[in-house]
Amino acid sequence: MKNTLMSEADENQEDIRPILWQRENADAEYRNDIGQTKRFLERFVADASFREALSEDPAEAVQRWGLQRDPEEIRQFWEAPGQNLCAPAKTLAVARYRAYNEEKRAFIGRHRGMARPEETRWQAWRDRQILRCDSHLGPKARLLVHAPFCIELGKGCSLGCWFCAVSSEKLGEQLAYTSDQARWWRECLEVLQEVTGEGARGGYCYWSNDPLDNPDYEQFMVDFHDVIGFFPQTTTAQPDRHIDRVRGLLKLAEERGGVIDRFSVLSLPQWNRIHEAFDASELAFVECVPQNKEALGAGKVVAGRALEREKRRVAQGRVESTPEHETSTIACVSGFYINMVDRRVQLITPCNASDRWPLGHWLLDEGTFTDASSLRRLLKRMIADNMKVSLSSDDVVAFRRDLTYEAAEQGFKVTSPFRRHTVKLPEGLGALGEAILSGRHSLAELAMGTERPMEETFYLVQNLLYDRGLLDEEPVRSEP
Repeated sequence: MKNTLMSEADENQEDIRPILWQRENADAEYRNDIGQTKRFLERFVADASFREALSEDPAEAVQRWGLQRDPEEIRQFWEAPGQNLCAPAKTLAVARYRAYNEEKRAFIGRHRGMARPEETRWQAWRDRQILRCDSHLGPKARLLVHAPFCIELGKGCSLGCWFCAVSSEKLGEQLAYTSDQARWWRECLEVLQEVTGEGARGGYCYWSNDPLDNPDYEQFMVDFHDVIGFFPQTTTAQPDRHIDRVRGLLKLAEERGGVIDRFSVLSLPQWNRIHEAFDASELAFVECVPQNKEALGAGKVVAGRALEREKRRVAQGRVESTPEHETSTIACVSGFYINMVDRRVQLITPCNASDRWPLGHWLLDEGTFTDASSLRRLLKRMIADNMKVSLSSDDVVAFRRDLTYEAAEQGFKVTSPFRRHTVKLPEGLGALGEAILSGRHSLAELAMGTERPMEETFYLVQNLLYDRGLLDEEPVRSEP
């Protein structure tokens, strides 16, 4: 394998290819090269004992853990990584894996664009939520694709993770792939395709459940691909329980154009079982997310069950409460959360978890359906009722509650814990910011209180504030 030291000048002439969306570029040698580096770094991140052994004797450490990557070829990844990660690549192995990582980073943006619905009201609403989240959630927002819908094919989850950010129920009924259910499933997918358009390719089929809890998951995914035209991503936390099944699912995904799947890995013994069961090439296109306590940066999102646990520990005086802007979320849907067993639909969009929204998403609307026709009516009603393109003259205008206000010359500034937004206003609109800050005035009242034409005020509030996600759209939460 040609992983000799290389100069920066030589790097562009070396064999580095795009492979994430062009899987045909990843021949066996290239795929193994990526996979072996990936496996080494997974062990490095997940296992403190490996990190210690590596620092003492790199060659002995990789032999002891059964790794096939020469540690010297990728030394700059693990030796003082904070200093060397952005330094020029010294070997082909480093250059290739960096290129692959860049593809994975770009995947989020590409997938977010692919997931954009064609319905104009949905587009406008989703675009605002993306901008709101960029300000409201900070760096976490870059990881959210704002999928148009997610679908659960069963109730609850078999795993019961203490940190479950969506507080999954215990495992319950699963949708069976019978002839009648399969026909109904395809009809519902056709409705989602009709309502969402090409953006339906950004949907997926899990949420508070593990997809492998449904014995017929793969058959449902084949139908999804046939109707929607894209094989959705799978995330599972139990690949080691279903090794042959997972191997078949990964093969099926590749054959049908899937891009990347994910394993959530909960413990070091699970890492060991996964690495023993699957070779590095098999998992080259599987993102293994370290959730075990020994992993570097394995902090949990403080939402759902983790938020409940923190509240108990705060009450006991053991920890301090996490500020709301640091709790974060795992929600990545700005659209519909659908459960096929309950036949329930919720309209959701991400937010930081809080007492008000403990699961890390707003709930704007919900309803049930009985068949594909009633699903169509429900989705269209939710879009019409909740996804506004513009403000109405009688809408009360207020800033988001996470923003702080500061008057400024020729306008004002509003600041979240992550971002400052400067708004410049024409002469005669100097009092507009203070009036919005009060949260007591409709758009018409704001316009009548300025020295400018009403339509100009309407335009400025719409374009400078509303479309940028700076105004309050948070729903009132109904108490259970």
